[in-house]
Amino acid sequence: MAEAAFKKTNVTGPGSEQVFREQVRLIYSGIAYSTAVTAVVAGVLAWAQWTVAPVPAIVGWGAYMAAALVLRNVLAWQFHATGAARHPDPRRWLILYEAGILAMGAGWGIAGLIFMPLDSPQHQMVTAFALGAIAVGGMTILAAVYRVCAIFIVLTLSPAILRAVAIGGEFGTTVAIVCTVLLIFALLFSRRQHMVILNSLKLGFENAALAEDMMREKRKAERLNVDLQGKETTLARAQRIAGVGSWEWDIANDEIRGSDEAHRIFGIPRDVLSIRFADFMGIVHPEDRDGVTDAVSAAIDAGQPYSIEHRILRADGEERVVHEQGELTRDAAGGPVLMTGTAHDITDRHRMEEELRRATVSAEAANNAKSQFLANMSHELRTPLNAILGYSELLGEDAREHGQESMVVDLERINAAGRHLLALVNDVLDLSKIEAGKTDLVIENFDVRRLLSEVEATVLPLAARNRNRLVVDCAEDAGGMRSDPTKLRQILFNLLSNAAKFTENGTIRVRVSRQYDLSGKEESAQVVFAVSDTGFGIAPEQIESAFRAFEQTDSSRDGKQGGTGLGLAITRHFCALLGGTVTVQSELGKGSVFTVRLPASLGGEPRPGLAVSGKPG
Repeated sequence: MAEAAFKKTNVTGPGSEQVFREQVRLIYSGIAYSTAVTAVVAGVLAWAQWTVAPVPAIVGWGAYMAAALVLRNVLAWQFHATGAARHPDPRRWLILYEAGILAMGAGWGIAGLIFMPLDSPQHQMVTAFALGAIAVGGMTILAAVYRVCAIFIVLTLSPAILRAVAIGGEFGTTVAIVCTVLLIFALLFSRRQHMVILNSLKLGFENAALAEDMMREKRKAERLNVDLQGKETTLARAQRIAGVGSWEWDIANDEIRGSDEAHRIFGIPRDVLSIRFADFMGIVHPEDRDGVTDAVSAAIDAGQPYSIEHRILRADGEERVVHEQGELTRDAAGGPVLMTGTAHDITDRHRMEEELRRATVSAEAANNAKSQFLANMSHELRTPLNAILGYSELLGEDAREHGQESMVVDLERINAAGRHLLALVNDVLDLSKIEAGKTDLVIENFDVRRLLSEVEATVLPLAARNRNRLVVDCAEDAGGMRSDPTKLRQILFNLLSNAAKFTENGTIRVRVSRQYDLSGKEESAQVVFAVSDTGFGIAPEQIESAFRAFEQTDSSRDGKQGGTGLGLAITRHFCALLGGTVTVQSELGKGSVFTVRLPASLGGEPRPGLAVSGKPG
């Protein structure tokens, strides 16, 4: 019933539940007023009918009406006490109210039957007047919910109309007609009043919702404004830190406006809101103006962004270097209307780059001078060394012929020291040639096994000096190579001589194999040389430094092994020249494994490449 009443109000859409809740609140708020009116009218009617109506009927009717009034007021008290006007389920309270209205309407309808005596037109008129007043009063109080109002009016007047028709006669008919007209009027007027109340409620809630939306949007706008101000502050701070300013050029009005940082970069006072393009060009260094003009014109003509570095002369006389970028915006007709861009102060970077360029030139010159000096000194040292070696050998032969064995030993020591010094000089000369880019490759076809035998014969005395065993393991399919045998021989000698120096009472092993990629074609063949030892080993953090010129690892710093630290540096460069790589795996106290991978056939230009890695193994 309540749901039907709700639907009859035609309240739908957003806020409909609020409107219905307010309708229920309005009819409950009128209970106190209707109680007073009902009590007064009921008392007057009972007093007026006391002499014509049966006393028991009057007393019973009065008790019924009193009970109905008490129940309605208890209901109203519970409604307000429990906050039903604010809490869910207003339909339950409408059902309870309708029950009370049915009781009150039935009570007034009973009055229309018992208080219209057949032989007393005056009392009939009083009863009709009282019921009409009650109907009109209910119309004003109950119009918020039309169904409730209509139920009350019909229950109040319908029995009186039927009673008047039953009485008949001229007076009874008149009373019936008047009550019927009043019934129809009350129903129509209450309907109209209901729509007015309903529309007012809807409009009120819509206005409240609109006001809330407006307040919400206002708060949102305030938050956005605060956020925008914060972002502008953050952007200004970021631009200041990065030295980047932003600008806009209104081409149609020839007005350029910039951020705070743009003003600072170009030395323009902040109170100058805008400048013209000609004013900007006055800031650009005279020698750079043509370049800037050409870049801007090209950007306008082609519609493409531009990027240019140029100098500026600020009002305080300071010269700065800026990097500018700009992008064009066109109107619907394709005409240029706006250009936006950034200006980055790169003066410090430009100075650093210039200083770095000068330092690089100086370093290259110094390095070339060093390489030239080393090359010259190496040649100058070779001449006397060769003479010393030659004379020491001749003197040794003469000493043997004359039986002067004590002198032979000394001369052999002189010869050994000279050869060692010559080897060091040769290493320095090789390195200077590498750094000067003057190392030439002599590509030949040779047999790997034969070259390995030559290297073995050379290294055996070195290995035996520290009581080491040299093991050569060359695969049957090692085959031949097309490469520079001299450079390869030097690579293997450097690795094996290092192994011999840093290993005592151990084993030095050379493994040679031929490997292919997944295609298995000869063009992909590589010859792999793995030189391992059981010597001191290299710490992982020192592997890279071991390949740098003139640097030695901790294991070589006790002074017993000697050397200049050039062997591995030269080896690395030679591997790169031959298109290969050298890698190392090493662990302190357990030895090292140096692996050289070279293409079996080196055709055309040598392929530079280098990979140095290390891990415990």
